[in-house]
Amino acid sequence: MPREKEIIGAKKQSRLAKGLKYGARLVFWSLALVLFLGYASAIEAQDDKTFLWRVSDSSGPRLYLLGSVHLAQENMYPLKPVIEETFNKSDALLVEVDLEKVDLKTLNLDLFKVATYPGNETIWDHLDAQTAELLRDRLKDLKLSDVMFNKLRPWLVALTLGLLQLNVLGYQDQLGLDVHFIKQASAKGLGVFELESASEQFDALVSFSESEGMLFLKSTLLEFDEIGTETAAIFKCWKEGDAAGFEDLFFKTLRENPDLAPVFRLLIDERNKTMFTRLKPYMEKFKAPFVVIGASHLVGKTGLIAAFKAAGYEVNQL
Repeated sequence: MPREKEIIGAKKQSRLAKGLKYGARLVFWSLALVLFLGYASAIEAQDDKTFLWRVSDSSGPRLYLLGSVHLAQENMYPLKPVIEETFNKSDALLVEVDLEKVDLKTLNLDLFKVATYPGNETIWDHLDAQTAELLRDRLKDLKLSDVMFNKLRPWLVALTLGLLQLNVLGYQDQLGLDVHFIKQASAKGLGVFELESASEQFDALVSFSESEGMLFLKSTLLEFDEIGTETAAIFKCWKEGDAAGFEDLFFKTLRENPDLAPVFRLLIDERNKTMFTRLKPYMEKFKAPFVVIGASHLVGKTGLIAAFKAAGYEVNQL
């Protein structure tokens, strides 16, 4: 009998592991496409532009900011020549987190501790009737077992479903701009420096309260069928350098779910402040570093473009 319980327990852990295996990557990848938003636009769209900006002062260019999409399709490439040419002239690469250095095994263990319910408690004990029905219907549509998600907290369920849908649509993390340039930097022997730590991004993501997580899950389920259309629209804006259009699409999330404002302040606004402060020393250390960070960190009143302008720098979209 003890052996039978052990086997059953192992099977449950295996099912749970399947649900969690996406978790570590979600900490880094899904923020850009599932959660990011902007506020009132401080940047106007321009014809024939990219999502790359040059930040200069009286001495010349100080750094280049490329708004990243962390998941992409193969048709993202090749990038416009000005992006690759600018990277090739830079003397350092700055990213949010260097994923080549992240210990995913340890991160998954940490995620298991904070993103699952204890004991016999499950997500179904906390969902209201409408959200439970929406979730069961969606899992059925995706041919996913309820058991895989029983122990996961709502915010991780929302992120997992979002990433799975994006994967189905051909969006892959290994095609993201961060990975693209990290690989190039490694091949060239160019230094790669992090603006955040893996633990900082992890802490930001797992700070969802239960009520915020529930709201996030419900809004994700209600808008699930629009993920493909909206993501395609986001990528169109990115490819065309349409910062205002890109920002407006993200603003839609806050406009329709104002109760999520505290979450977005934590995931976007506060991190913007931190990254802006941490960029300054690299501007002194290197001639013109190439910075690749989530596109939504560039736009809006609290975005890095507005921050550099407010600090007296000249900012030009390329």
